[in-house]
Amino acid sequence: MPEDIIQPKRNKAFKTPKYLFTPEIKVYPNPTDGILQVEYNFETLKQEGIEVLMKTLGYTPEPNCENGSIYIYSNKGQLLETIPLYNLEEIKNIDISSYPAGIYILEIHDCYKNSNSLKITKQ
Repeated sequence: MPEDIIQPKRNKAFKTPKYLFTPEIKVYPNPTDGILQVEYNFETLKQEGIEVLMKTLGYTPEPNCENGSIYIYSNKGQLLETIPLYNLEEIKNIDISSYPAGIYILEIHDCYKNSNSLKITKQ
């Protein structure tokens, strides 16, 4: 009689390291006419053992980095603004009222160079 082959069940809650360490970010209102509220959270990177795990995976923190930075780029890829982040979790107000109307890219990086980006629209 043939043996049944049992396949292990995949845990749907498992996150790959890249997804696990992608900085959480919410930006609102989008579109905006001036002030963006950028909500971010780096708490995951400060959990016990994460530093050892990151080192094992080959990630090294940038020197002199508190928690990360926000970068704002034009739709042509030109860096317009760099905003250092000093808190692990915050809702940061960013004034882009002086920018012309158009599409911009907002990127957030943690100290391990993990990043997340969003398209924002300035009216």
